[in-house]
Amino acid sequence: MDVNNSSKANRFGPSIIIGLAEQAQVLQGCKFFHDNLFTTFSLMDKMTKRVYGSSGTMRQNRLFDVPFTPPNAFMKLPRGISTVLCQGKKLLVRRKDSNIVTVAKNMDEKYTETFVKRWNRRRRATFDN
Repeated sequence: MDVNNSSKANRFGPSIIIGLAEQAQVLQGCKFFHDNLFTTFSLMDKMTKRVYGSSGTMRQNRLFDVPFTPPNAFMKLPRGISTVLCQGKKLLVRRKDSNIVTVAKNMDEKYTETFVKRWNRRRRATFDN
């Protein structure tokens, strides 16, 4: 069975998040943050239609038809590199740290890149990445 095209996999995230939002009578414009268990493109589309902000990490197996660099090639790139894609109102950001992390969100129409500091456990101090 192909997880990417499974209707069960694509309904799971939206039904849980949207069901909870409707049950709690959440007002339009509220923002939701969720993990990779729930984040799907279907959820992002349904949240956008309901005027809810939505942001969450995304699993690699849910990124079918997204023109990102393949994971094996992306892992060979230097740490801290990122790729940004926009699909309609969805913003997708992929970043390489010790592993690849992909975040999908529909809350911002503009984005900016900034440098962040990392924590060094041995030195007990932050440093520029």
